[in-house]
Amino acid sequence: MEPIIRAKDVNVTYTYGETKFRACRDATLDIYPGEFVVIFGPSGSGKSTLLYAISGLERVDSGEIWIKDVCVTSARHDDLVKVNQTEYGFIFQSYNLINRLTCLENVILPGAIAALPRDEVNARAEKLLKRFGIWEHRNKYPTNLSGGQQQRVAISRSLVNNPSILLADEPVGNLDSTNAKLVMNIMMELNKEGITLILVTHDSTYIKYAHRTAYVRDGAIVRIQANANRKQIKPSSGDEAQRSRMDLLMDSYPELVIYGFPHMEPIIKAKMIAQYLTNPLESKQMQNLELIIEQFLLKKIDRSQCSDALQASITEKGVGFGKRQAEQCVRIVDTIVNEGVVVSKQGDSDLLSKADAIAVRLRVMLKNDYTLRLSPSQQKSFDTGIEMRLASQIKKDEFEDFLSRSSKKGGVGISSALARNIAREVELAILIGYEEEQ
Repeated sequence: MEPIIRAKDVNVTYTYGETKFRACRDATLDIYPGEFVVIFGPSGSGKSTLLYAISGLERVDSGEIWIKDVCVTSARHDDLVKVNQTEYGFIFQSYNLINRLTCLENVILPGAIAALPRDEVNARAEKLLKRFGIWEHRNKYPTNLSGGQQQRVAISRSLVNNPSILLADEPVGNLDSTNAKLVMNIMMELNKEGITLILVTHDSTYIKYAHRTAYVRDGAIVRIQANANRKQIKPSSGDEAQRSRMDLLMDSYPELVIYGFPHMEPIIKAKMIAQYLTNPLESKQMQNLELIIEQFLLKKIDRSQCSDALQASITEKGVGFGKRQAEQCVRIVDTIVNEGVVVSKQGDSDLLSKADAIAVRLRVMLKNDYTLRLSPSQQKSFDTGIEMRLASQIKKDEFEDFLSRSSKKGGVGISSALARNIAREVELAILIGYEEEQ
């Protein structure tokens, strides 16, 4: 079997004034018909640049990219347009729908541009919109649809010209977990029907869908790894007969590509050991926990939904907490969020007078949270310390020292452990309450 896409030694450089930035470094990747390939890496790693170079939309400095028998890096403009119209379908994170066109008109547009028979295009558009459950919205404009509905319109548009390859750039990046799962299920269906799919993502959640994953860091493909849970399409070679120890490690720690893989210097190993000692959660649990808290911060889920999500299994994008642990977690998050709301009223002001009333409210919340028993003089000192920290008069470690210092020496006089925990929580409240000026 021959590859449907061949990228060899691809380099792309961006120029900003006198500064040059290599976004793609000697990238080599073969993709076979019917494969689902994920290009994974942190933000700014060059993964989207590689995708657009493959499509022919990004000009390369050197290297070759072939789609079937067309070299897109040296093709004439007319040939490149034909490839984009007939071979590729595009799905974007921000949907890229035309708001002044209806959903149906958006889907039909690629067929009209390619001068395909109108009746044929209309029939395909109707079939696709019905398949993805949005036919009833065909006469609505994109701005009247949810994000999930807009992305399904965008997927329909990408398929209307019957492409053999779908290129998806962070297609679920703007969606909630429910719609993200729906879109990924659609992707899997299309792939099982024979469409070659290349998906760019920074979220390791979606690696499990792929036949193979190309890990990208600093513009270079540092590793290409097969998914042991999917039957491979790419013909095997001798050097791929056995999965290496690092292959197995990457299954458990996909974030290694972000931390510095493939060098695995002692500092990276130390980081993993430190995480193991201080955090009982597995990597996947931690990712799900962060996503659930993000949804809560964005007010997309309430306390009850947050608790349910935390109790869901890891495969259901939960954390696997018990009910009591989940409810305790929600209570702590809610407390910190409320503290952040209080702290946000200080803004970037360095006025102690403005911090006065805020400090009293925050002290009451912390007192209840930590069941503090303070004398009137300790209470006054506690408020003063919070005021100074909120107004940026002292740093976090100075605030912690102030809390633990004896009242005879002008401090609050609480234990070092309690001072450390309160200082951390106040610092987190300041972070949560921070909003960048528009």
